[in-house]
Amino acid sequence: MKRCPQCNRVETDEGLKFCRVDGATLVDESSPIGSESATAQLGSAVANEVHATILPYNTSANVNRAVAPTTVLPQPPVTSTTHELAKPKRRTTAIVAIAIAAVGIISAVVVISYLSRKGDTSIESIAIMPFQNQSNDPNSDYLSDGITENIINSLSQLPNLKVMARTTVFRYKGRDADAQKVGEELGVAAVLTGRVLKQGDTLQIQADLVRVSDGSEIWGNKYSRKLADVFAMQSDLAKEISDRLRIQIGGVERERLAKHATENTEAYELYLKGRYHYFKGTESDMRQATNYYQQAIDKDPNFARAYVGLADSYGTASTYLLPPNQAYAKVKDAALRALQIDDGLGEAHATWGTYKFFYERDWRGAEAEFKRAIALNPNSPDAATWYSFYLAATQRFDEAIAQATRAKQLDPLSIVANVGVAESYYQSRQYDLAIDAFRKCLELDPQNVYAHELLGVAYQKKGMQAQAIAEFEKAVQIDSSPGVISFLGWGYGAAGRADDARKVLSQLEQIGKQRYVSPYNNALVFAGLGDQDHTFEWLNKADEERNDFLVYLKCEPMFDSVRSDPRFNEFIRRIGLTP
Repeated sequence: MKRCPQCNRVETDEGLKFCRVDGATLVDESSPIGSESATAQLGSAVANEVHATILPYNTSANVNRAVAPTTVLPQPPVTSTTHELAKPKRRTTAIVAIAIAAVGIISAVVVISYLSRKGDTSIESIAIMPFQNQSNDPNSDYLSDGITENIINSLSQLPNLKVMARTTVFRYKGRDADAQKVGEELGVAAVLTGRVLKQGDTLQIQADLVRVSDGSEIWGNKYSRKLADVFAMQSDLAKEISDRLRIQIGGVERERLAKHATENTEAYELYLKGRYHYFKGTESDMRQATNYYQQAIDKDPNFARAYVGLADSYGTASTYLLPPNQAYAKVKDAALRALQIDDGLGEAHATWGTYKFFYERDWRGAEAEFKRAIALNPNSPDAATWYSFYLAATQRFDEAIAQATRAKQLDPLSIVANVGVAESYYQSRQYDLAIDAFRKCLELDPQNVYAHELLGVAYQKKGMQAQAIAEFEKAVQIDSSPGVISFLGWGYGAAGRADDARKVLSQLEQIGKQRYVSPYNNALVFAGLGDQDHTFEWLNKADEERNDFLVYLKCEPMFDSVRSDPRFNEFIRRIGLTP
């Protein structure tokens, strides 16, 4: 690879001796990752983090629903098989945090600036592949992962560019995948790949942008930065963004790209570690993630994105760890604080929308928040997924399917996005389509408990009792938590196996002596048995806790056995499920 010392143009044709732009003699580039002169032309840059919070798409045995991230509340330190990340010296830690933010933004700006200069209207979609960590230290993965995520989220804020979501591209992490082939699989016009090497106080980056249609390199460059010098460049980079993208984006978008998530580098590193564990998905990792979010807030009480992560964590805890009326009080506090700090943060509006939807049952308010979240970040699959859940709960099924499909297009390899489409078919009682969609979900992730559960219900509704029970039993083999066991109890009851269903009720009672068990789980089993009196008894108890699953009651097929009872419509009206 050769570089022009005058205009810094990089040429991959080894036979070329002179620059095709200014005629200068090309210089042979031979270092493994880059030279400092190659980056001098970039001018000043900014250490800015423009991350969009994404719900973690977990496939671990601890997940039994697809509508929220699997996270538990902070607890006292416990023994865990998960190793804590190595802790560098404070100064080095702070500098690395700055570098992660700055390099992500630098890379994003270079890519967009190039496309802007070229006027290449064909590049309307892109996939940012996970940057490779070449530092020979797996504990440095959060550095390369953080750079990748920052580039994704920087570009995702632009309304005219489709950007593949994190969960989809990170399925390629650790794979030596060909950029053109990946682009064809994902249906994008361009793919960005990169490598990261940290040597002492220097961070070296190699980035390459490939056109998918013919496999040609659109742009490539090498960077070398002293970590301590990166943060000083932020104001100049903000101006660079404004100058380069003046035609493509307006002032609001330019402000978002230039905005700092936090000025506290220690808080940012803690947040980045939280994200790292957040996406690993195990229960022990989720504990660490939540703790890191809280530590980030302690370092910077004005760190909006850390509050969003904490709010999402507490929201999930309401499904299996704490009564919803306790967990959602914390969701409210954290989400409101995030909005007070940054009302333009789309992820904060999406989280606030889930609070209004699941807990307050404020239908108009929830829809307004979901729409606001999508407007602020049109590339967010999570906002579209949450909105699809809301639309299904309000029985606007065509719209729900459309939003779920849109989320899947943005994040095609995400299990949650795929389950969202299948669930929309399920809730609209299009069981053949639902069965086909859930089967495809399980091809993507055979261990996804929620897909097994709802596939089982769809089978039962089609009269396929043996297949239904088999799916419920597979789910319990993966995860024996109370919520999953209650699906099996419902299946036994619906299949006429009353004794087995009552054994499940006894099992739930015993588990309840050791940990929290939602009354909704008991209501499910009694609904499967067709025991209307006990079903309403437990539904009332669930409502006393403001159980979030109740928002789906109008469209949930598992309660069809009590739908004709006059108490059902009265219950629906009383708990505010009529928009």
